[in-house]
Amino acid sequence: MRRLTLAVVCAALALGGSAAHVSAQEPALPDDPLFNSLFPPELIMQHRRAIELTDRQRDQISRLIGDLQGRVVS
Repeated sequence: MRRLTLAVVCAALALGGSAAHVSAQEPALPDDPLFNSLFPPELIMQHRRAIELTDRQRDQISRLIGDLQGRVVS
């Protein structure tokens, strides 16, 4: 179950970061089902204890965020 959760979080981060990058260029469509299904990485990290993220999962998410930010900013 935790592997599935981590996979979903990673996918949300990857797609959420892309959606955030696109939204900086043009507004996100409010009726976009994929956009409405994603959680911002900040929200995930704020509630990491409530969703019982392990330290390892937290570290992996932080690395993914850093990698994505590096690709978007470059």
